[in-house]
Amino acid sequence: MNILHIAGKEIKISFRDRRTFIFMLAFPIVFMLIFTAALSNAFDSEVTVGNIKVVYTDQSNGPLSHDFTEFMKAAKKEHVYFQKADTEAKGKNEVRENQADAFVTVKNTGFQVYTNDRSGINGTIVQGMLTAFTNQYKAGAAAYKAHKAPSAGQIKSDYMKQTSLHKAKEPKAKDFYAISMTTMIGLYASIFASSLFRGERIRHTADRLIAAPLRKSDIFLGKMLGILAVNVLTILAVVAFSKFILKANWGSHMGLVLLILVSEILLAVSFGLSLSYLTRKPESARLITVIIVQVMSIIGGAYYKYEGGGISALSPLSWINKAINSIIYANDVSAAWPALGLNTALAALFLLIAAFTFQRREGL
Repeated sequence: MNILHIAGKEIKISFRDRRTFIFMLAFPIVFMLIFTAALSNAFDSEVTVGNIKVVYTDQSNGPLSHDFTEFMKAAKKEHVYFQKADTEAKGKNEVRENQADAFVTVKNTGFQVYTNDRSGINGTIVQGMLTAFTNQYKAGAAAYKAHKAPSAGQIKSDYMKQTSLHKAKEPKAKDFYAISMTTMIGLYASIFASSLFRGERIRHTADRLIAAPLRKSDIFLGKMLGILAVNVLTILAVVAFSKFILKANWGSHMGLVLLILVSEILLAVSFGLSLSYLTRKPESARLITVIIVQVMSIIGGAYYKYEGGGISALSPLSWINKAINSIIYANDVSAAWPALGLNTALAALFLLIAAFTFQRREGL
């Protein structure tokens, strides 16, 4: 019961410090909005193609000329427009001056396609369409020779077919920064934990706590649970904003994602507490924690999209963000267990260090 009373007191004191609480909420939210607006194009893998202009000369006759005319009608539906050139030289000149994406010469023996370096993807599309048409025309000619010519209603006209490559889902800018800013602010719990008992000394309540009929272990656990609860509530508020206001994607396994975030906060609080007792001056513990958190955020990919590996593996954000993204975008629930295990193991280690040092220390 004493532990809960101390935890409740810690929560009340933390929420009374409005400046710190607003910072914990505003910092990730503002950065989410800024990075989402500034770097949205860096996460957009779609390519938009406008109208394509093709000039041509038709030197063919018979079935090929007729089928090519039908081909041009079908291509127009896909915003590929063919315009007849007076001469071959004029057609090539239009492409050279970037007034057309391609020039096509149609002969009974086949096609000749001319593009320039500036045609880019448009020129590639034209070549792909003509290749598809050629293959279909050859198939039709072969069927005719075999006395199996298709009827008019059976002739295909989908010379330009859009195909969607169903690659793995990837986060958009708002999704990426919703996760990275949330996990980064989770690490900030270590900064507040590093000065957890220093606050009692500043408020001159440390001696009163020691003099009270309380075990030191109750004081330690109560204050730790209090700061843990405060940071969990802060994270929940940030997640709620990103999910319901920013409309970021947190997937369908929200409970598991939140469990990972709670384990991260436990790790951060444990680290901050252990560091506060390993340093001689409380001010040094806070400064060192701030530096470490910033370095871990940078190498862990909090501010930019990073595939991982190398030195980034040293940052908790690396394995935490990887686990959360795997759960959301690959539906890989098993990815949570390595992150949960590592966070819990490291938290237990830091807690043992902090608890052992706390018990041996006089006062708080």
